[in-house]
Amino acid sequence: MVDYIKSCEELKEGESVFPHVFPYRDFTPEFSAHPRINFKKAGYYCFDVGIEIDKDTFTAAKASVDVSMTGAQLIRDGKETRVFSLCRPPGHHAGYDHFGGYCIFNNAAAAAYYLSQKGNVAIVDVDFHHGNGTQGIFYEQSDVLYVSLHGNPDRSYPYFSGFADETGKKLGKGYNINIPLPAGVGDDEYRKYLNGALRKVKKYKPWAVIVSLGLDIFKGDPLSDIGVSSPFFSEIARTFCDLGIPVLGILEGGYDMADLAQNGANFIEAMAQAE
Repeated sequence: MVDYIKSCEELKEGESVFPHVFPYRDFTPEFSAHPRINFKKAGYYCFDVGIEIDKDTFTAAKASVDVSMTGAQLIRDGKETRVFSLCRPPGHHAGYDHFGGYCIFNNAAAAAYYLSQKGNVAIVDVDFHHGNGTQGIFYEQSDVLYVSLHGNPDRSYPYFSGFADETGKKLGKGYNINIPLPAGVGDDEYRKYLNGALRKVKKYKPWAVIVSLGLDIFKGDPLSDIGVSSPFFSEIARTFCDLGIPVLGILEGGYDMADLAQNGANFIEAMAQAE
Protein backbone atom coordinates (compact mmCIF):
# COMPACT_ATOMS: atom_id res chain seq x y z
CA MET A 1 0.00 0.00 0.00
CA VAL A 2 2.78 2.43 0.89
CA ASP A 3 4.46 1.69 -2.44
CA TYR A 4 1.18 2.35 -4.21
CA ILE A 5 0.67 5.74 -2.55
CA LYS A 6 4.26 6.68 -3.38
CA SER A 7 3.84 5.56 -6.98
CA CYS A 8 1.10 8.17 -7.39
CA GLU A 9 3.82 10.82 -7.29
CA GLU A 10 4.03 10.03 -11.01
CA LEU A 11 0.61 11.56 -11.59
CA LYS A 12 0.55 14.81 -13.50
CA GLU A 13 -0.27 18.15 -11.90
CA GLY A 14 -4.04 18.32 -11.46
CA GLU A 15 -4.51 14.59 -12.06
CA SER A 16 -6.15 12.52 -9.31
CA VAL A 17 -7.12 8.94 -8.60
CA PHE A 18 -10.53 8.35 -7.05
CA PRO A 19 -11.28 4.82 -5.80
CA HIS A 20 -14.34 3.47 -7.54
CA VAL A 21 -13.74 -0.29 -7.82
CA PHE A 22 -13.40 -2.31 -4.61
CA PRO A 23 -12.32 -5.90 -5.36
CA TYR A 24 -12.75 -8.41 -2.60
CA ARG A 25 -9.36 -9.87 -1.94
CA ASP A 26 -9.98 -13.62 -1.61
CA PHE A 27 -11.98 -14.34 -4.74
CA THR A 28 -10.21 -17.64 -5.38
CA PRO A 29 -6.76 -19.00 -4.54
CA GLU A 30 -5.83 -18.53 -8.18
CA PHE A 31 -7.27 -15.04 -8.56
CA SER A 32 -6.73 -12.93 -5.47
CA ALA A 33 -8.21 -9.79 -7.06
CA HIS A 34 -4.94 -7.87 -6.96
CA PRO A 35 -4.98 -5.39 -9.84
CA ARG A 36 -2.13 -5.38 -12.31
CA ILE A 37 -2.26 -1.83 -13.68
CA ASN A 38 -0.88 0.77 -11.31
CA PHE A 39 -3.34 3.66 -11.28
CA LYS A 40 -6.41 1.46 -11.65
CA LYS A 41 -6.04 -0.12 -8.22
CA ALA A 42 -7.02 2.63 -5.80
CA GLY A 43 -10.01 0.66 -4.56
CA TYR A 44 -7.87 -2.34 -3.69
CA TYR A 45 -6.29 -0.46 -0.78
CA CYS A 46 -9.17 1.89 0.01
CA PHE A 47 -12.50 1.33 1.76
CA ASP A 48 -14.55 4.39 0.75
CA VAL A 49 -15.01 6.90 -2.05
CA GLY A 50 -14.43 9.99 0.08
CA ILE A 51 -10.74 10.34 -0.68
CA GLU A 52 -8.56 11.11 -3.68
CA ILE A 53 -4.87 10.52 -4.34
CA ASP A 54 -2.68 12.95 -6.26
CA LYS A 55 1.01 13.54 -6.81
CA ASP A 56 1.46 15.25 -3.44
CA THR A 57 -0.45 12.76 -1.27
CA PHE A 58 2.54 10.67 -0.26
CA THR A 59 4.58 13.74 0.70
CA ALA A 60 1.74 15.14 2.82
CA ALA A 61 0.87 11.83 4.48
CA LYS A 62 4.49 10.98 5.28
CA ALA A 63 5.01 14.47 6.74
CA SER A 64 1.98 13.92 8.96
CA VAL A 65 3.44 10.67 10.28
CA ASP A 66 6.78 12.42 10.79
CA VAL A 67 5.07 15.03 12.97
CA SER A 68 3.52 12.34 15.16
CA MET A 69 6.84 10.49 15.38
CA THR A 70 8.67 13.68 16.39
CA GLY A 71 6.22 14.07 19.26
CA ALA A 72 6.67 10.44 20.25
CA GLN A 73 10.44 10.75 20.17
CA LEU A 74 10.40 13.82 22.40
CA ILE A 75 8.38 11.88 24.96
CA ARG A 76 10.33 8.63 24.70
CA ASP A 77 13.64 10.49 25.09
CA GLY A 78 12.33 12.22 28.20
CA LYS A 79 12.68 15.70 26.72
CA GLU A 80 8.98 16.50 27.12
CA THR A 81 6.04 15.09 29.07
CA ARG A 82 3.27 16.83 27.11
CA VAL A 83 3.40 17.21 23.33
CA PHE A 84 0.79 18.01 20.70
CA SER A 85 1.42 16.82 17.12
CA LEU A 86 -0.56 18.94 14.69
CA CYS A 87 -1.11 16.30 12.01
CA ARG A 88 -2.75 16.68 8.62
CA PRO A 89 -3.96 14.49 7.04
CA PRO A 90 -5.43 12.61 10.02
CA GLY A 91 -4.80 8.91 10.44
CA HIS A 92 -7.08 6.83 12.66
CA HIS A 93 -9.10 5.28 9.80
CA ALA A 94 -5.95 3.97 8.09
CA GLY A 95 -4.87 0.38 8.76
CA TYR A 96 -1.92 -1.82 7.92
CA ASP A 97 -2.99 -2.19 4.29
CA HIS A 98 -5.90 0.16 3.66
CA PHE A 99 -6.71 3.86 3.68
CA GLY A 100 -9.92 5.90 3.71
CA GLY A 101 -11.90 8.42 5.71
CA TYR A 102 -9.43 11.17 4.73
CA CYS A 103 -6.65 9.09 6.35
CA ILE A 104 -3.66 7.70 4.45
CA PHE A 105 -1.21 6.49 7.10
CA ASN A 106 -2.04 6.00 10.78
CA ASN A 107 -0.19 8.69 12.74
CA ALA A 108 -1.32 7.57 16.20
CA ALA A 109 -0.57 3.91 15.54
CA ALA A 110 2.96 4.70 14.35
CA ALA A 111 3.61 6.76 17.48
CA ALA A 112 2.07 4.12 19.74
CA TYR A 113 4.18 1.34 18.24
CA TYR A 114 7.32 3.43 18.77
CA LEU A 115 6.42 4.29 22.37
CA SER A 116 5.39 0.70 23.15
CA GLN A 117 9.00 -0.38 22.76
CA LYS A 118 9.52 1.19 26.19
CA GLY A 119 6.39 -0.26 27.84
CA ASN A 120 2.61 -0.44 27.61
CA VAL A 121 0.89 2.51 25.95
CA ALA A 122 -2.77 3.58 25.84
CA ILE A 123 -4.54 5.34 23.00
CA VAL A 124 -7.74 7.19 23.82
CA ASP A 125 -9.57 8.21 20.66
CA VAL A 126 -12.09 11.02 21.15
CA ASP A 127 -12.82 11.62 17.48
CA PHE A 128 -16.56 11.44 16.72
CA HIS A 129 -15.90 8.67 14.19
CA HIS A 130 -14.58 5.29 15.26
CA GLY A 131 -10.90 4.72 14.51
CA ASN A 132 -11.32 1.45 12.65
CA GLY A 133 -7.71 1.57 11.44
CA THR A 134 -6.19 1.99 14.90
CA GLN A 135 -8.44 -0.73 16.29
CA GLY A 136 -7.46 -3.14 13.53
CA ILE A 137 -3.73 -2.56 13.92
CA PHE A 138 -3.67 -3.37 17.65
CA TYR A 139 -6.63 -5.77 17.82
CA GLU A 140 -4.49 -8.81 18.64
CA GLN A 141 -1.93 -7.04 20.84
CA SER A 142 -1.86 -6.38 24.57
CA ASP A 143 0.94 -3.80 24.70
CA VAL A 144 -1.30 -1.03 23.31
CA LEU A 145 -4.71 -0.42 24.91
CA TYR A 146 -7.17 1.20 22.51
CA VAL A 147 -10.16 3.03 23.99
CA SER A 148 -12.51 4.86 21.65
CA LEU A 149 -15.44 7.17 22.41
CA HIS A 150 -17.45 7.77 19.25
CA GLY A 151 -20.86 8.08 17.68
CA ASN A 152 -22.69 4.77 17.70
CA PRO A 153 -21.89 2.96 14.42
CA ASP A 154 -25.59 2.15 14.11
CA ARG A 155 -25.85 5.69 12.77
CA SER A 156 -22.27 6.98 12.39
CA TYR A 157 -19.40 6.51 9.94
CA PRO A 158 -17.67 4.13 9.34
CA TYR A 159 -20.73 2.01 10.29
CA PHE A 160 -18.93 -1.36 10.17
CA SER A 161 -16.78 -1.02 13.31
CA GLY A 162 -16.87 0.51 16.77
CA PHE A 163 -19.46 -1.71 18.43
CA ALA A 164 -19.11 -2.42 22.13
CA ASP A 165 -18.66 -6.16 21.61
CA GLU A 166 -15.41 -5.62 19.67
CA THR A 167 -12.99 -6.28 22.52
CA GLY A 168 -9.88 -7.67 20.82
CA LYS A 169 -8.61 -11.12 19.87
CA LYS A 170 -5.86 -13.50 20.98
CA LEU A 171 -3.32 -11.55 23.07
CA GLY A 172 -5.40 -8.43 22.54
CA LYS A 173 -8.57 -9.82 24.10
CA GLY A 174 -9.87 -7.20 26.52
CA TYR A 175 -7.49 -4.49 25.32
CA ASN A 176 -9.87 -2.94 22.79
CA ILE A 177 -12.65 -0.91 24.37
CA ASN A 178 -15.35 0.81 22.34
CA ILE A 179 -17.73 3.28 23.96
CA PRO A 180 -20.47 4.15 21.45
CA LEU A 181 -22.17 7.42 22.32
CA PRO A 182 -25.85 8.30 21.88
CA ALA A 183 -26.83 11.33 19.86
CA GLY A 184 -27.06 14.67 21.63
CA VAL A 185 -24.27 14.17 24.18
CA GLY A 186 -23.04 17.47 25.61
CA ASP A 187 -20.38 18.47 28.14
CA ASP A 188 -21.93 16.86 31.22
CA GLU A 189 -22.67 13.51 29.61
CA TYR A 190 -19.39 13.40 27.72
CA ARG A 191 -17.51 14.00 30.96
CA LYS A 192 -19.07 10.87 32.45
CA TYR A 193 -18.15 8.75 29.44
CA LEU A 194 -14.61 10.15 29.39
CA ASN A 195 -14.12 9.48 33.08
CA GLY A 196 -15.24 5.91 32.49
CA ALA A 197 -12.69 5.56 29.70
CA LEU A 198 -9.91 6.95 31.89
CA ARG A 199 -10.71 4.44 34.61
CA LYS A 200 -9.88 1.75 32.06
CA VAL A 201 -6.61 3.53 31.28
CA LYS A 202 -5.64 3.80 34.94
CA LYS A 203 -6.32 0.11 35.47
CA TYR A 204 -4.07 -0.70 32.51
CA LYS A 205 -1.22 1.42 33.97
CA PRO A 206 0.48 2.59 30.75
CA TRP A 207 3.68 4.57 30.92
CA ALA A 208 2.32 7.05 28.33
CA VAL A 209 -1.03 7.91 26.74
CA ILE A 210 -1.84 9.10 23.23
CA VAL A 211 -4.94 11.22 22.67
CA SER A 212 -6.38 10.92 19.17
CA LEU A 213 -8.06 14.31 19.29
CA GLY A 214 -11.07 14.70 17.04
CA LEU A 215 -12.33 18.27 17.08
CA ASP A 216 -15.49 17.00 15.39
CA ILE A 217 -17.09 16.33 18.77
CA PHE A 218 -17.76 20.09 18.88
CA LYS A 219 -21.41 21.09 18.94
CA GLY A 220 -21.12 23.02 15.67
CA ASP A 221 -19.46 20.29 13.64
CA PRO A 222 -21.46 19.37 10.51
CA LEU A 223 -20.35 15.70 10.55
CA SER A 224 -21.30 14.97 14.17
CA ASP A 225 -24.53 14.62 16.12
CA ILE A 226 -23.02 15.07 19.57
CA GLY A 227 -21.62 18.36 20.74
CA VAL A 228 -19.32 19.60 23.46
CA SER A 229 -18.60 23.28 23.98
CA SER A 230 -15.39 24.98 22.91
CA PRO A 231 -14.10 25.43 26.50
CA PHE A 232 -14.63 21.72 27.11
CA PHE A 233 -11.58 20.94 24.96
CA SER A 234 -9.50 22.59 27.67
CA GLU A 235 -11.09 20.31 30.23
CA ILE A 236 -10.33 17.24 28.12
CA ALA A 237 -6.66 18.22 27.97
CA ARG A 238 -6.46 18.83 31.72
CA THR A 239 -8.12 15.49 32.41
CA PHE A 240 -5.43 13.64 30.49
CA CYS A 241 -2.63 15.66 32.03
CA ASP A 242 -3.98 14.79 35.48
CA LEU A 243 -3.15 11.13 34.82
CA GLY A 244 0.42 11.96 35.81
CA ILE A 245 2.01 10.22 32.80
CA PRO A 246 3.38 11.61 29.52
CA VAL A 247 0.67 12.73 27.09
CA LEU A 248 0.96 12.91 23.31
CA GLY A 249 -1.95 14.61 21.58
CA ILE A 250 -2.39 13.87 17.87
CA LEU A 251 -4.89 15.76 15.72
CA GLU A 252 -7.52 13.68 13.95
CA GLY A 253 -10.71 15.07 12.38
CA GLY A 254 -12.68 18.30 12.66
CA TYR A 255 -14.88 20.04 10.09
CA ASP A 256 -16.38 23.18 11.62
CA MET A 257 -14.02 25.59 9.92
CA ALA A 258 -15.26 28.65 11.84
CA ASP A 259 -14.30 27.28 15.27
CA LEU A 260 -11.70 24.63 14.44
CA ALA A 261 -8.66 26.71 15.29
CA GLN A 262 -10.03 27.96 18.61
CA ASN A 263 -11.05 24.48 19.72
CA GLY A 264 -7.60 23.13 18.94
CA ALA A 265 -5.95 26.07 20.67
CA ASN A 266 -8.02 25.48 23.79
CA PHE A 267 -6.74 21.90 24.02
CA ILE A 268 -3.11 22.83 23.31
CA GLU A 269 -3.03 25.78 25.70
CA ALA A 270 -4.49 23.66 28.51
CA MET A 271 -1.80 21.04 27.90
CA ALA A 272 0.89 23.69 28.04
CA GLN A 273 -0.46 25.18 31.27
CA ALA A 274 -0.97 21.90 33.12
CA GLU A 275 1.05 21.39 36.27
